[in-house]
Amino acid sequence: LTFVLGQYLGEVNQLEKDKRRKLFDFAHKVDEARKLADYKDYDALIRLDEEIAKMTKDFRTGEVTAAVRAQQQLSSLALAGAQQAALNNDVDRAQTLLQKAAEIWPLNPGIKSYGDNMAASANLSGQASVLFDDALKHSEFRRIFERRTELAVGLMSDPVRGPQFKDVIDRMSQVEMALAQEKVAIAQNNAYAAWDVLATASQLAPGDPLLNQRKAELAPRVADYAGRADQAKRSEEAGNPAASLSYYLAVQDMYPASELARVGIEHTTVKLLSQLTAEAGSGDSSAKPDPDSRPK
Repeated sequence: LTFVLGQYLGEVNQLEKDKRRKLFDFAHKVDEARKLADYKDYDALIRLDEEIAKMTKDFRTGEVTAAVRAQQQLSSLALAGAQQAALNNDVDRAQTLLQKAAEIWPLNPGIKSYGDNMAASANLSGQASVLFDDALKHSEFRRIFERRTELAVGLMSDPVRGPQFKDVIDRMSQVEMALAQEKVAIAQNNAYAAWDVLATASQLAPGDPLLNQRKAELAPRVADYAGRADQAKRSEEAGNPAASLSYYLAVQDMYPASELARVGIEHTTVKLLSQLTAEAGSGDSSAKPDPDSRPK
């Protein structure tokens, strides 16, 4: 450094000792600034730039600061792009942009935060996946629903579990709505309407403990009605639409406004007509329903 400054030049030796010390100090700081620029330690460079600016009036500190801030901004923009790519599950692009951000500004504090967040996210995602898979395996939809907030964070970028999670939440939201409607029907002393709501919701979450508890509490009040509705469903599942239709009509007799009966009558009628048409085409009329077979 002394050689570069030309310590032994006459012009330098003629300076007063205090001025020579300030000159060497200034030169030392400028040289240190060059090294910081090479290392891309931009925060330290800005601080040193401010110190140099106090030592001389004609040092272009504003230009240095502007150039450094521009590099920092480019690094932050690349890092933001990496974060967005990660959210979109575009791993390759996220890695490319992260590398670019680090090349521009290796000491960018956002890079460490990004890494910490990704590690935490991966850990959370792993925990969420284990919990979700176990609950889904046992059809414990309410367990998933009750922990939906924390699971959403861990599963939102999972291409397989994400849609499954959304489906469960949609189902359970409808179940919760049904439970609220059942309370209203009970308050209006309309047990049949309450049963219809619970029976329909059971198709969405058959094993839901709260739903089954409500059905068990209500069952004694609607035993005949629930029994005929169950027989209608069983007959339909057994491929006997004629008997199923008869039971649904019996359900409707007990509660004319029954939505469960209306829907059942509609689709069993379609199935029965289709069956009769097929039998007529084959010349077999033995399976026509007995008009007197309707449950009393």
